Amino acid sequence: MLERGQVESRAVAPTYLGPLDRALGGGFGFGELVTAAAGTSVGKTALMARISTEWSKRGNPVGIVLVEGTREQWMHRVAACEAGVSLVYAQEHGWGPGEKESYWTTVENLEMYPLHFADPAPKTPQAIEQWMRLKARREGVERFIVDHIDRVQFPVRERHDLGVRDAVTRWGNLATEEMAVVVALSQVNRQNEWHPSLSQLRESGAK
Repeated sequence: MLERGQVESRAVAPTYLGPLDRALGGGFGFGELVTAAAGTSVGKTALMARISTEWSKRGNPVGIVLVEGTREQWMHRVAACEAGVSLVYAQEHGWGPGEKESYWTTVENLEMYPLHFADPAPKTPQAIEQWMRLKARREGVERFIVDHIDRVQFPVRERHDLGVRDAVTRWGNLATEEMAVVVALSQVNRQNEWHPSLSQLRESGAK
């Protein structure tokens, strides 16, 4: 649609992953909220860890709110991507030639990347919004990642759908007002517990 002139071009933050950027019309749009929703263990967090690395090693600071998971886990995912190794394979079958040294060297070098982790991580939509807004205004952070929506503590517990709506509205407005990119991850198939539906997450499309 961009190529045919049916939509206006927009300022984007490239992911630096060629096929993804081509599919997205250049990357994630500044002023937009992006929701990445998929099943368990298909690579949502690994993908965003990779993208956050591509951003940060080009000098673009990234704000990361880990509602689920730890900073150490995130950094190890990033290091594995950068070093080109599979931690799962290494744990099951052992390291390949030079892989262990390359991996730990990468872990050490990651400390130089401008990755800003919320510590302790805020848990409510409002607290997450406040942290991101503070980072945007005081430190010029324009790229944010929230992992995961379905682990956020919604104020209206009996109506999670309203909590999701509040979260995507808050973060979408922040993205628009601060001209930032906000990427929120979500599980969609957790068993025996609540998770957002795709229809609820699609409401973020207005942003």
